[in-house]
Amino acid sequence: MISIRIVLDADVAVYALHKPKDKKLQAEHKKASKIIESFLGDKNELFLTSMTLIETASVLSKILREDVAREGVEKLASMAKEIYPLSIDRDLYLIYSTTSTIYFQKCLENAFKISKLKKEPNNSNIPGFKDKYTDVKIGGMDIFVLTYAQIKKALLITNDWSLFYAASKCNVNAHWLKHLSNEDVERISEGREAQA
Repeated sequence: MISIRIVLDADVAVYALHKPKDKKLQAEHKKASKIIESFLGDKNELFLTSMTLIETASVLSKILREDVAREGVEKLASMAKEIYPLSIDRDLYLIYSTTSTIYFQKCLENAFKISKLKKEPNNSNIPGFKDKYTDVKIGGMDIFVLTYAQIKKALLITNDWSLFYAASKCNVNAHWLKHLSNEDVERISEGREAQA
């Protein structure tokens, strides 16, 4: 069976779990929802950081009733093959406590190296590239998610252009949700790699 390992950024999870009122944002909702559905049918494997779930819960609780937000986050968590590095499972927690030191060191190294990147003019072919900005900056949450995708050798899907750009500079296979065509989303949801 064809399958893709996927790490989602919190913004994609929020788009999937909440239909925005703004019509301009509904295309992203449809794309994110389609990708999320692929985890239900075991077409793809979902890997989440614990921080992604926390960020998703935080955003959803600001725009939805608590019970609805909680239900969405719990559904997302139930689809995940792994939620790293925190776990309520005692055995997993023991394993994660050992490997989290390696993950922490890699996150820290990435924080020093890629939190601020100079944009290279020869990268103007990267979707969303704008000449008016010379630097790309990403935060700690982005480092956490990007590093996890590196470690899992997974496809990173985000709607944050800066994270998408940084991932491309680190040889992490990543897609920017806004730029994905419906055909790309269909390929991903079927467990095949997108062309984007």
